[in-house]
Amino acid sequence: SSTPALKRAFYQYLGDLLIKYPTYLFARQMATTVGNRHNIYFYELSYQSQFCAKIFQCDDEDSAIGHGMDIPCVLGQPFIAEMVDFFDETDRQFSRDVMRMWTNFAKYGKPDDKWPQLLSDPNVPKVKDLNPDPNRPPLHDPYSQCLTDFWKSYF
Repeated sequence: SSTPALKRAFYQYLGDLLIKYPTYLFARQMATTVGNRHNIYFYELSYQSQFCAKIFQCDDEDSAIGHGMDIPCVLGQPFIAEMVDFFDETDRQFSRDVMRMWTNFAKYGKPDDKWPQLLSDPNVPKVKDLNPDPNRPPLHDPYSQCLTDFWKSYF
């Protein structure tokens, strides 16, 4: 009932409605349709650099990880000479890891050996928890509680 809690709940709802659920349901449907013929992977970003959070105004306690906060790391922004001082070593290592995953996926069809396909077990979808900890286990069906029949019929 507090203003910050309502703000966060609204942002969560809007992000779920416009980005998270449609993307997730599309990926699940595609993985179901193509079966083993193609590799389908999915991730949820659980890290953002403090610099990017501040620039995109996602740095207050009421904000979650912003959509697209992985893009600076994908593009190697922590290594650009004019920007290197705005990022810390964790940001740079995370950027290296993300660039490697994206490159491996483009070259070989698989981001890395630890990243399971979305429907490697059809009963329990697996989603990569994308953050600087390389040993973080995948999320097991992270949207099952929120993804009700209402959302499924809507999308």
